[in-house]
Amino acid sequence: MTLTKVFKLDTNNDLDFSTGNIQVIDGVDSLAQRIQTRLNTFRGECFLDPSTGTPWISQVFTSSLPTTSALNAAIVSSLSTVDGILEIVALDYTFDRRTRKLDISLQILSETNETLTINTGSVV
Repeated sequence: MTLTKVFKLDTNNDLDFSTGNIQVIDGVDSLAQRIQTRLNTFRGECFLDPSTGTPWISQVFTSSLPTTSALNAAIVSSLSTVDGILEIVALDYTFDRRTRKLDISLQILSETNETLTINTGSVV
C-alpha cells in the first residue's frame, strides 16, 4: 500500500487541531479519509488539479433524478485513482429526494488486504 500521510480532518472537514497540533494520519485511516474527501469534492473544484474529485455535475446530475448507472460509474471512476484501493467490494447508496442528499456506503479491500467500511454521510 502506498503509505500516504495526510493531515487529519475533523468532522467538519477542517484540519484537526484537537490536540493543539496538526495531526497526521497514514495507513487505512489515511485511505478512508482520502476516499471520503474524493467523494465530497466536485470534479473541477480544485484549481490545483481540476481532474480531482467526483463528476457529480457532469455525469450524475444531468437530469432531475440520478440514474443507478450514472451513480455507479461516477463513484467507481472517481475512486479508481485513489492509491491503496485493491477492490470495491460493496457499494450502496440512498438518495433522499426531499433533502436532495446522497448517502454512500462502501466496503473497500485495501492493498494491505484489510476491509474498510466507509459511510460518507451526505456527499452532495
